[in-house]
Amino acid sequence: MARHLIRGLFAVALALASHRALASEGAAAAGCAPIPSAFYPPVDAPPIFTVAKGDADGPTLNARRCAGWTDDAGALLIGIAAKLRAAGGVDALLARVGAISTLSEVRYWSVREKQWNQLFTRAYAVIGSDGATPRADFSPAELRSGAEVRFVQADNRTDHRTIYRLRVISVSADRLVFEAENETTLRWTILPLFAPGQIRSAFFLADEAGEVWDYYGLLRVGGGAALVGTGHDASFVNRAVAIYRHIAGLPTDRDPPAVR
Repeated sequence: MARHLIRGLFAVALALASHRALASEGAAAAGCAPIPSAFYPPVDAPPIFTVAKGDADGPTLNARRCAGWTDDAGALLIGIAAKLRAAGGVDALLARVGAISTLSEVRYWSVREKQWNQLFTRAYAVIGSDGATPRADFSPAELRSGAEVRFVQADNRTDHRTIYRLRVISVSADRLVFEAENETTLRWTILPLFAPGQIRSAFFLADEAGEVWDYYGLLRVGGGAALVGTGHDASFVNRAVAIYRHIAGLPTDRDPPAVR
């Protein structure tokens, strides 16, 4: 009960803070922080998450503006705020992001089955937009260039091969911003679940103090998707937290899960 109350108060305060940030013209140009720095939990503490629908208001408002997202009506939006340790700096973070093959090792908590499950059955980098030619993982240098790269992953629930596009938007010694989205339809057998662009993520990382970085991940599941609004919010939260743990270099199946 206390945990849910804290998250509720966090969401209200964050929404008010977003209003104040957006009221100041040029806030985005001044680094475009997705949330105020005071709202990140302490280092080594569990991440804080918010769940919202894609209305014009809400706790993800400023993060959506930072990401440049405008067509969020009816979408499910999940924000993950945390601090992580990155001893190797931004290159260590880029290496984790580019290590696509390790995504098949990521595990998340299934609220339905009450156990840790593999998140992706397959994951690998590819050459070209058709996804037909596998290649080695992406190096930090490749990602630094800002070029669009592509990878294939198969969700554990569908085992359907889906192509994703990944791009680093901004990178420096103390800041990393990147995004990813599905470029092909994610299907369950022959049924389309998510059309291209309906699963979209933006990640904002900033060096807060030496080896400690602020992390904010924003997941958008498009409003037309079959699973939005059908009680799957908790599953998407646990999946987003699993990705955070992966990027942070933490065991992804560490108890407790974000949502049981």
